[in-house]
Amino acid sequence: MDTRVTELTDCAFELLPLAAMITDADGMIVARNLAADRTLLAGADLQAVLGQPGNGSVDWMQQIGQLTSPAGETMLDEVSLPGRDDRRIIAEVHLRRVEATGGVLVTINDISRRITMQRWDAVNQKVSIVGQFAARLAHELNNPLDGTLRYLGLARRTADHQTLKHIKGADAGLKRLAEIVCNLAHHGHLGQASVESQTVCSQLNQALAVTRPRSQSQAVEISTFIEPIASWSAPAGMFQVFCNVIMNALDAMADGGRLEIRLRPRDNDCIIEFTDTGAGLPEENCDRIFDPLFTTKTSDQNMGLGLAISKEILSRASGTIKASSPEGGGTLITIAIPVEHQI
Repeated sequence: MDTRVTELTDCAFELLPLAAMITDADGMIVARNLAADRTLLAGADLQAVLGQPGNGSVDWMQQIGQLTSPAGETMLDEVSLPGRDDRRIIAEVHLRRVEATGGVLVTINDISRRITMQRWDAVNQKVSIVGQFAARLAHELNNPLDGTLRYLGLARRTADHQTLKHIKGADAGLKRLAEIVCNLAHHGHLGQASVESQTVCSQLNQALAVTRPRSQSQAVEISTFIEPIASWSAPAGMFQVFCNVIMNALDAMADGGRLEIRLRPRDNDCIIEFTDTGAGLPEENCDRIFDPLFTTKTSDQNMGLGLAISKEILSRASGTIKASSPEGGGTLITIAIPVEHQI
């Protein structure tokens, strides 16, 4: 009877839908089920599987040591863990003392999808609020802009040659401002294209033009390296993506620095790389910076939406965006977008 009970217990453990592991007193794994094999990294001890302590990670041996009573248990909520295929998961981790081994039973409930949905709900609410505000602001600015452009048109009739040059410059600036105001009215719609059939290069150049006043005021040198390529059509929303990435780089270089932008072909993809000389990113944040509402900046600087929205825009175009920290320091953002046609 005892043998059958043991077999049934082993079978139940193996078929648990949650990832589960049993350790000894030293944190060495003595058993793990199929769900753990599918979800978690391979490793002989708990810290090899769930991550070493430091940089905000949990000290698992300390957690085991704190479970002193025979029925001791603890629950850790929204823990970031390394998973298979270089992805990180957000999980509820439950630890319970196991007298037979002197260690713990660890069960891991992957709540990544639930957390992502919650964060996107929060994003949508904030984007909706921002969109309503932007539409009201655009409405208030449109009338004075239109009036100023009309006065410039009247002034052009009586101006001398030198004054005409100044009027032309002011007119171009105001028209660009009017375009920005128009785009503000649609800020609540992710990835809405203001101009049809623009190339990747033209969208990048427009984003550089919009962000140039800030880069110049911060003494950030921007260099572009564009390999000879065809006139590739940009997916909707690429102007917004480029602006978000460039502004993030400028945020990281408040006291000056250098931003290199490289655009090159790779098979049927267009690759755009942004390399800045800022402080860089800890490895554990390279994926998290694309999560909704996650930010390494102070709350008055950023809401943590720009890169999350950029990732959403790119995913709609079957593209990708990744972050890494080069050996020399700074941050590298790599965008890959499939090129379906030329214009």
